[in-house]
Amino acid sequence: MFSRLTNSRAFTLLELLVVIGIIAIALVALIPAVSSLSKSSGRKGAITLLLNVFEQARTLAIKDGRPTYLVFAAQFPVGTSATTDQNIIDRYFYRSVAIFEDDATDPSKPKVQVTEWKTLPTGISLRSEISDSASSSGWSGGDFVFSATKSTVKFPFIQFNSSGGVDSPVPSGGGQVQLRVFEGYISGTTEHATNVKNFDETIVVSPLSGRATYNP
Repeated sequence: MFSRLTNSRAFTLLELLVVIGIIAIALVALIPAVSSLSKSSGRKGAITLLLNVFEQARTLAIKDGRPTYLVFAAQFPVGTSATTDQNIIDRYFYRSVAIFEDDATDPSKPKVQVTEWKTLPTGISLRSEISDSASSSGWSGGDFVFSATKSTVKFPFIQFNSSGGVDSPVPSGGGQVQLRVFEGYISGTTEHATNVKNFDETIVVSPLSGRATYNP
């Protein structure tokens, strides 16, 4: 008896083209999801960075027993005038934060920089103002003068006292200090969102304890 042969056939060219087409359509459909995931990771990275630096500034104020300042880059670096250098703009302009503290021997002297400028993930920026939850007009953050000879270079800041609380700004009506980040960039004082959903992540700081929490 001859054994029965099992019939088999290869894919035709048409079938292969159909499969490739289905895969291409699936990949196109996945691109927005992947892009959204990437942007979400950027925002999460920014929130993590800011929460860590808030706690670092607060802890340092308690440890050293003198005011510390969380300074946000809202202009160009010290010693740098207006520039069109995109590398400088991308690194500092509403995208960086650093910790300073009073001079240990003389608080009237220029502040001492404690940390390097920490930069938010690419594509993520700080909103152009720091605000408090009890004020509709918001709070500009005050002016942080880096040195007596650079009096025109002023950045917004949050000041922690030796108990870890926030001395500046002082929210009206017992509100909380808010710092907001978004996907986009700042040009002058104009915000340009790069995500159509205009995501807005908020960090809320208790003036009494100085502790920062994420408020999605």
